Amino acid sequence: MGLVKYDIKEQDFDHSKSDQYELSILFGMDSFAYLVRRLAGGAIAAFRSVELVSESREDYGSKIIRAVHNDDLLRLNLIRNLHIAWLQPTATLVPARLYNPDAQKDYLGHLSELAADFECLADDLKVLETKIVYGYREIAREPIIRRFSPRSEHHFASGLLSDWANSPLAKSDRSTFANFRDQRVTVACIEQGQIKFFNIFEYADAKDALYFVLLAYQQCGWSPAKTPLKVSGELTEDSAVYKQLYRFVKQPDFYDFGHSAGLIGPAMQHLPTHIYSDLLTIGTW
Repeated sequence: MGLVKYDIKEQDFDHSKSDQYELSILFGMDSFAYLVRRLAGGAIAAFRSVELVSESREDYGSKIIRAVHNDDLLRLNLIRNLHIAWLQPTATLVPARLYNPDAQKDYLGHLSELAADFECLADDLKVLETKIVYGYREIAREPIIRRFSPRSEHHFASGLLSDWANSPLAKSDRSTFANFRDQRVTVACIEQGQIKFFNIFEYADAKDALYFVLLAYQQCGWSPAKTPLKVSGELTEDSAVYKQLYRFVKQPDFYDFGHSAGLIGPAMQHLPTHIYSDLLTIGTW
């Protein structure tokens, strides 16, 4: 299945009663993570995060399907109330008033060379009056959609941006936000509810991650010594990335997406909420 980084299940989780739960899955390029929640009340029943052994990106769809078959919960395919989010670096924001659905590839073409079977998708971020345009190679997306038949799918950044923009600090002042997963950092600078900067970067090491966060500050003309940084995702205080951020940025605060209060059972108590609370935005934004 790959390297299991986190695997937590509440003792009372009974996957045979699949109609009582909903499943939110995040697919990265070399990883997947999911949360199982109770439909009644939203309590978290299970959390798993897996790093896949990278064979080749051309074989992404098959690699994911093989991993699913080795996952004791996903292979059962019992939970039908299911939502999917994609974490892809090829994504851009377009003001809703200027958006043209026939120009999706034009929006993305300046970011990356698009393969012939590259499929463009778009999410409507109503809270920001913005569209996020992104895409996936058909060879990667199609087998996953066929396998899971999700009730919804969207780019992972859609949930992140919507939640960040609604946070009290971003609505009243300014803040930089960074989410770390799958060796990718999703960065946004938000001032009084308006997006000033957004991008997704792939990084090789902690210095790369720091560079991309500081780049966001630079592009906005903001001082990293004065403007708060809110971090989330699979990041801990003893990680190399956090230590680099701590040296150069006003003390990074871990960001809880605000939906986890009252949803955490005994098995999840020891795990900082910022590690998984971003997954709560899947299917809810």
